[in-house]
Amino acid sequence: MNKALSREQLIRFSLLSSLSTGAWSDLQPLEDAELGRYVGQAYIEMDSYIDNSTKFSRITFGENIKIQANADLIELGQYSRSGETQAADLSLSNVGFGYIDDDGKIIPFEVNNPFFEWAIDDVTNDVLGFRMGFEEASGVFQADIASFSGNIGMTFNDAANSITYAGQLSGASQTLDNIRSSVLGLNSSDCSAVSGVECSYDLSNFRSFNVGDADGSSTSDFFVSFQKQNLTWKWGDQANGETSSYTTTSGFFMSLPTSNVINLGDASTGTSSLRTEFIDRGVGRWTN
Repeated sequence: MNKALSREQLIRFSLLSSLSTGAWSDLQPLEDAELGRYVGQAYIEMDSYIDNSTKFSRITFGENIKIQANADLIELGQYSRSGETQAADLSLSNVGFGYIDDDGKIIPFEVNNPFFEWAIDDVTNDVLGFRMGFEEASGVFQADIASFSGNIGMTFNDAANSITYAGQLSGASQTLDNIRSSVLGLNSSDCSAVSGVECSYDLSNFRSFNVGDADGSSTSDFFVSFQKQNLTWKWGDQANGETSSYTTTSGFFMSLPTSNVINLGDASTGTSSLRTEFIDRGVGRWTN
């Protein structure tokens, strides 16, 4: 007498049938022509190279990020230097990435492919430095700057004399110095060419920066680093010599490239801050 299969037996039979038709087949390598039909993107990329006995290694994350974020204080490198007290390599308050426009719309700070990189002496294995940056960055960065070590890319324009100047960082005495600077000014030889124009301005006057290359496109030069000695970081196609480089000084260093062009007549007022919060809490930065 025939007996009908139960539901559970039918499921088991179906599974066994599928396994018997090739589920246990060996993996076969793809030919180059077949492999070329497939395209993928690695989430994490690792790279390293050696330059003059220094080994540089980098981990890059394949991410495109848009943020609007704030911090009350970023203070890095607070150690004593000759003739200084209570100073830091970088002392930034009311820090903001991105802003909120007058219509209440968030205008984000955009970064692509963030990375961590470190440098090691290939002979002694001593760590020489590290940095964090992005292969592409663009948007408004804001901060009230008390002291700054690094580089701020900014152009000053003297329309009356058809002359432009690159901004230079200076100390409180207005001598050119990119370590713990408090003044953003101009090269002294250029200043002498413009009679009666004040060429140095407190960094505290500049509260917002348009991060990017001079033409307004995204930049690969926006980063923060720390190094025990002056160090040149490189990136790009090392094998084919298609590289960019950036030389940093010892201590904490911030590279802040901008597309800001400041007219000399307006330079004393600097750049204003932008709104970073929806609600005025009475702290930090809410409106201009």
